[in-house]
Amino acid sequence: MSTQHSLLASYLLKLESALQQHELWSTDSPSALQLSSLQPFCVDTLTIEQWLQYILIPRFSALVATGADLPIIPADNGMAGMADIAFNQRSIRANEVVDLIRAIDSLLEAPWP
Repeated sequence: MSTQHSLLASYLLKLESALQQHELWSTDSPSALQLSSLQPFCVDTLTIEQWLQYILIPRFSALVATGADLPIIPADNGMAGMADIAFNQRSIRANEVVDLIRAIDSLLEAPWP
């Protein structure tokens, strides 16, 4: 497993834990229709925490598990900004969650050797 994959795996575990600690972890799965949104972050069907739990964490975990190439996220197009806005609009204080997403953004901003 590459260093980048190992770091991502660690961040994903910490993100799951932070979502649970902030009581943002859901026990009710979204419907197939909600998960099939074509909008970025499924903004039309999911909350940001649902998107993290049901889309980002499983997809990135699968990439880590298989050692597949990780996506490259443009520096000006990260996920942390969207999460920060979404939490602030709902007056949710989840700085630890946003910081972990920011760490994932940074990790994926440029290809690793």
